[in-house]
Amino acid sequence: MDLATLIGLIGAVSTIVLAIATGGSAGMFMNPASIAIVLGGTLMITLMRSSLANFIGAVGVAGRSFR
Repeated sequence: MDLATLIGLIGAVSTIVLAIATGGSAGMFMNPASIAIVLGGTLMITLMRSSLANFIGAVGVAGRSFR
């Protein structure tokens, strides 16, 4: 795994945890519609801006990053 990927992942998770810890209950950060918009929108824009082969390759890289 690339060091930048690990740092970015830890930083992102830390930022979310910190926001939840200082901003109230965790339930207000878990809105299913908002999550669907962000994740779905991110995937569709990525697909729109790249070729299908690159997109499928990026999904594989993302899967390896989380393993």
